[in-house]
Amino acid sequence: MLKSSFISEIQLFLHPNFNQLDVLKDRTAMSPKTYRRAQRRKDAVYDKLHALMKTVVVNEVDGMLNIFPVPPPAVFSDDLVELFSNATNEPIAPEQQQHINESRVEQELQHWFVTPTTLRRTDEGKPESVLSFWKHQQQSGTFRFLPLAPRIIYAIPVSSAQIERDFGVARRMVTFQRSSIAPHNIDMSILLSCNREYVDLTQFDKISTADARSHIPGHVLVTMDPDDNVDYEEIVNGYFSGDSATEDDDS
Repeated sequence: MLKSSFISEIQLFLHPNFNQLDVLKDRTAMSPKTYRRAQRRKDAVYDKLHALMKTVVVNEVDGMLNIFPVPPPAVFSDDLVELFSNATNEPIAPEQQQHINESRVEQELQHWFVTPTTLRRTDEGKPESVLSFWKHQQQSGTFRFLPLAPRIIYAIPVSSAQIERDFGVARRMVTFQRSSIAPHNIDMSILLSCNREYVDLTQFDKISTADARSHIPGHVLVTMDPDDNVDYEEIVNGYFSGDSATEDDDS
């Protein structure tokens, strides 16, 4: 499980409306096994995002060094060096600068955990896009490194049917057989990044109570019908039948 890239989960975490959504607060509602599994998944998502930010920060710092090269050391007389020795600014070592950047990455992630945010409204009264939100977050100086991650994470296709979804409407042309990602993860990614010029979630028809059950995704249901397990006992007995044991002994 922990080998997954967790693209959909990171996209959800970077959405301003869901950054404080913590499903692990009510621990009493989970079994110990479920809680441990959810905690490992949460830690894996955090580690993936932390590693991505560190990579982006290193690339940004290297690019700034290429744009602004370090000037060659100037040569002064011994008298000037002795006069201004206390005012000399020693350059920061690369290892120290890397440690400072990693500390800032950690601080920004923790700050994002506790900062209440929401999408602004445009002049037309529509909510801004997620990338527009992160753009003015960076311009305002609230976050420096964290806005670099959404540019990458929201550019990653959530399935191999990305082209069809771009020209379709709300997953109509997406085929789950062509994707290795679970259907509910595709649905969540489409919900977060849908084109509001074509899809207006507030204009969907209301589902009647009688038809509500047919619209519930199958991955959230656990069947309790006894008919599904009618042949279970026969199948188990078949694996441990006397004939099978005899054949194993003969071999």
